[in-house]
Amino acid sequence: MGSKYTHVFEPFTIRGVTFKNRIINSPGVPGLASNDGCSTPQLRDYHAAYARGGAAVVTIGNASIDGQNYRDESRQIDLTNPRTWISLNELVEGIERYGAVANIEINHPGMHVPNDPDRVKKPPIGPSKCINAHGVEVVEMDHEMIAQVQDAFAAAALNLKKAGFRMIMIHGAHGNLLPQFVSPFTNHRTDEYGGSLENRARFVIETLDKVRAAVGDDMVIEYRIAAEEYAENGMHIEDTIEFVKMIEDKIDLLHVSSGMVHVLEYVRFMIAPTYEEHCINVKYARALKQAGIKVPLSVVGSIMNIENAEKILAAGDADMVAMFRPFMADPNLVKKCARNHPEDVAPCMRCSYHGRIIKNQVVGCAVNPMQGRESEFPGGLVPQTRVKKKVAVIGGGPGGMQAARTATEAGHEVVLFEKAGRLGGNMIPVGWLEMKVDLHNYYAYAVRQTEKCGCEIRLNTTATPEMIEAEGFDAVIVAIGADHTFPPIPGIERAAWSPDADMGNVEVGQDVVIIGGGQVGYETAIDQGRKGKNVTIVDILPLDKLPTGAGIRNVSSAAISIVNHAQAAGVRECAEVKIREITTDSVIVEHADGSVETIKADTVLVAAGMKPRKAEAETFRHVIAETDVYYVGDVVAPRNIGFAVNEGFNAALALNE
Repeated sequence: MGSKYTHVFEPFTIRGVTFKNRIINSPGVPGLASNDGCSTPQLRDYHAAYARGGAAVVTIGNASIDGQNYRDESRQIDLTNPRTWISLNELVEGIERYGAVANIEINHPGMHVPNDPDRVKKPPIGPSKCINAHGVEVVEMDHEMIAQVQDAFAAAALNLKKAGFRMIMIHGAHGNLLPQFVSPFTNHRTDEYGGSLENRARFVIETLDKVRAAVGDDMVIEYRIAAEEYAENGMHIEDTIEFVKMIEDKIDLLHVSSGMVHVLEYVRFMIAPTYEEHCINVKYARALKQAGIKVPLSVVGSIMNIENAEKILAAGDADMVAMFRPFMADPNLVKKCARNHPEDVAPCMRCSYHGRIIKNQVVGCAVNPMQGRESEFPGGLVPQTRVKKKVAVIGGGPGGMQAARTATEAGHEVVLFEKAGRLGGNMIPVGWLEMKVDLHNYYAYAVRQTEKCGCEIRLNTTATPEMIEAEGFDAVIVAIGADHTFPPIPGIERAAWSPDADMGNVEVGQDVVIIGGGQVGYETAIDQGRKGKNVTIVDILPLDKLPTGAGIRNVSSAAISIVNHAQAAGVRECAEVKIREITTDSVIVEHADGSVETIKADTVLVAAGMKPRKAEAETFRHVIAETDVYYVGDVVAPRNIGFAVNEGFNAALALNE
């Protein structure tokens, strides 16, 4: 029997290239190319996993047309290195052996290259002279430089065709060089490449004409746009519609995105964190369709599952649907849905764990520990153990559940101990709010998969060293997590833990003070602010050091997102203060300048961090051979779910050694 996703699994043909379904694995850079910009077996296996999992198109991300001089990411494909081509042919064949079409995003970053002499050998170039985000002066491109870059795009496209690609994506989005010319945000020229939209589009139009002349009529050209740049003087959807009318006869597929990568405020729309809406760019694809755009559209942006894709296609809002992070979470998502098992798809949490890439680390995923390690796990399978062990997993949070599932899949006999009446650990309270729907979806998935994996689950059971020794376990994985902490403030007994307020376990008054400016505190603040409460966040750190969202404020898009939502909810931020006392109706704070303020509060909530249960954990260290005792998750150090899941997975694999 076929699936219920009839629109998703309808084939689609462009220029003689047939796509077996309507799902595109959109581009990303995993940091798995070689240092000189060639493909590697690791990069081949990374992309092949998406093809094997059912994607119709697999897109290699952000390949540089001038990698000898301008690289904006570490270990990205360099299309100017002659050694690249044979390695890219291996990459194409690794993808297309599974019936997918190999695609590659080709790009020049233009003015926004990093200030890194190891990656950038020449001054940054762009449509206009300015100082870029890294404080470096940008060289305004003259006509000769314009022609050189256009020819480089065309040469790269031709070489890609020779390497076996039947499809390319030209990156015209997110503030890279091509959209720098199109957007009035960055283009301040007065010649024929500046001023009117028609003039600003000239660079792109000429580039597309040269690319088509180079590759001929039998190659699919996809063009990526940011339909909305969000900047006040940037490109907006009305401008984009007019621009697309100028280029639609020169391309075969229009990929609809939004935002700008080099302006952090707008990255939150390009790679939307969990606080932003799902299917964030569908409204722009719909607007393009309604404006009469005839070229087929693909749309990307927090399209979380095949159910979302089916609705988009059925409504006629797009012709194809692109996903990146959902494929990271589960490369087999298309295949599982085709087989009518969507409940087995690991859901993306839209967290920032994959942000490892910008820290010069290889790609990773909070819910898929095999991400970036595909070469270690042929077929995406956990290796089977040679010696079956009896394994105790203590703690049923995200790390413990992952350890139990992986160890069971490897062939061990696993008993999972959880002292509470249900699995989930701290995912339950911190994922309670409606805005945390992505986390709640992962929580439900993790519990569901753990319950059916075949391990023995003992709820309402506190494991003890005596129990472990008496039952003859061969290995122990300790994942008992951490407890929330309350700072030693006079009157702290009047306060409650902020997730208890989220869950409705404590009554919340009209005037709320939240102690702690991290992610949990801000989430509670947003929720209470949206309910009409007067909310103040207080923290000892200055504003620019608060660890809001998934990173330090003004450093991560998730942090920018959560701060914006807090401010929209009317939350007051009171940073760099010392809390003197909590009274029956106020919180008294001392500011950095020594002034004292009394903040009205009939409710005080605390989100001041977690303390690992180390003393309890240490009781298991010597109960069996010390090398067979493993510690994972918050019991090691309070962090996020991604660390717990990946550590649980690795501990389970270590059992096979």
